[in-house]
Amino acid sequence: MLTEIPRGFQRVALELGFSVELLTIIHRTFEVRNLVVKAASQPLNADELMYLHKYRPENEFHEAFKYLQHLQFTSTTLEHCICFALVVFTNLTFNVMRYGVLWQQVRESLTHAVLNCRESSTYGAYGLMWSMMMAICSWTGRLGLEPNGERVLADMQDRFPITSTWNDAQAILREFLLTPELDEQLSKCWA
Repeated sequence: MLTEIPRGFQRVALELGFSVELLTIIHRTFEVRNLVVKAASQPLNADELMYLHKYRPENEFHEAFKYLQHLQFTSTTLEHCICFALVVFTNLTFNVMRYGVLWQQVRESLTHAVLNCRESSTYGAYGLMWSMMMAICSWTGRLGLEPNGERVLADMQDRFPITSTWNDAQAILREFLLTPELDEQLSKCWA
């Protein structure tokens, strides 16, 4: 399964180790993301169409929350950040839940996690940067970047100067998970 997830997640998993549960969530999310991107540019075969038809993104949401319940919250870990970021990615990609109290709690939890996570390993830092960019994306609205998004962006660029330019930040996103819509949405935050 490790070879079937984005290269960024592969590197973090090899460097730090991820649970099978988290790898499974990443794998399914990546698989469906690939089908959605492919469907935008070319026809899908019958098996792919059936898979997408049966896929329920809210299941990833619930699986991620079940996994988060098993993690110890004595300190914020990269796994917390990535798990919350996967929930945000799924919600933004499939429009599962973009409003309401639960969405607000997810965005706030991810923001708290990324601002408090101190990751010092090389690839772990890239995983944290991807998680931070998902937090930023969650705070991007019709009127621009909300204050919590601005706070995460400023913290990320302060801690990780490589993210100061959009081209470098975009390269990191592409190593993990990104859709054309999220790419466009995030690029405006660097403009």
